Amino acid sequence: MSILTPLLKDAAISGILALGLKTKPQTMAGLAFYAVTALLAIVGTGFLIHAAYMALQMSFPPVEAAFLMSAIIFTLAAVSWIAGYFLTRAYKRRRSAQWTSEVSETVHTVLGVLEEEFETPIRENPKAAVLIAALGGLFAGTRLR
Repeated sequence: MSILTPLLKDAAISGILALGLKTKPQTMAGLAFYAVTALLAIVGTGFLIHAAYMALQMSFPPVEAAFLMSAIIFTLAAVSWIAGYFLTRAYKRRRSAQWTSEVSETVHTVLGVLEEEFETPIRENPKAAVLIAALGGLFAGTRLR
């Protein structure tokens, strides 16, 4: 394999990754964590509203228990959200690394096949190969502007 193969491979992978292919935004585990977080937040809000109402009606220890219950539920919601956030982020990072390695292997295989196909004609006609490469570079340069 030539010296340019790693450079071409890196350029191809960078180009493919720059396309911004859409991936699945969330996993089922992430959705479950978000659902639990939303449920706990709704329950916590309910207790907070009930506690505020009870505080207006009467002021003795059950009100403090209701405020404490809402604080505990909100804390559980925050912990659940943080855990879901970091777990889904780790999953996305692992999936992205796996996809990058698959793309790298595919590009490497394609470049190997292309090198095998074009090596003999380039060795037999180096001037024509340089001319074709220069024209291709010129065309690509004008198209990318």
